[in-house]
Amino acid sequence: MTARKPTRKSKAAATTSAPKVTPETRRVPPNQIDPYEGSKKVARTADFTGVGDYKPIIGGQYEAEFMSYEWKTPINPKAFKGEEYGADAGKPFDYANCKWTVREETDANGDKVEGKVLFTTYSENPASLWALKADSVSLGEDPEVFNGKLDLDLILGNMVGRSGLLTVVVESFTKPDGTVRVSNKVKKIDAVEQAPASISGRR
Repeated sequence: MTARKPTRKSKAAATTSAPKVTPETRRVPPNQIDPYEGSKKVARTADFTGVGDYKPIIGGQYEAEFMSYEWKTPINPKAFKGEEYGADAGKPFDYANCKWTVREETDANGDKVEGKVLFTTYSENPASLWALKADSVSLGEDPEVFNGKLDLDLILGNMVGRSGLLTVVVESFTKPDGTVRVSNKVKKIDAVEQAPASISGRR
């Protein structure tokens, strides 16, 4: 009987093949596109039909409600200076960007202004805290509260929902390309007839 020669395994058979990658087993490194799946990002679109230029409200006094605020860092912030600031030394002068909504129905010309949005800002710069104090008091806060170190978020948060009488002006400025832009600026905030209770519990 003739002996059978041992069967030689092919090189390919001897090599362990890598497992097949399927959509269920794939692992995509962070910040890389998944080749098995198209982008899920949907383009953000808006209809600009009928959209015109910004139209400021005319100068005057308007009752408006303090709606919300957001802390922001200016592009070219100044820094706290001096050892008296302790851990705050070198910290940028952030500012609160505050949103107001006009409650008056019309302006002096009879044009609708209800719902128009106005903005004010309050800096945490110690030299500018007088503005926040003055406006907070105009909205009903007790002046005696402002003594010592206070939480600015507590002060601003307590202003939300309150109404004040805002003196508004129209300002214009020329852009580098020569076009002129106009905007509203709040120059002063006075009290309305009735004010809510303060954070101290007193009126």
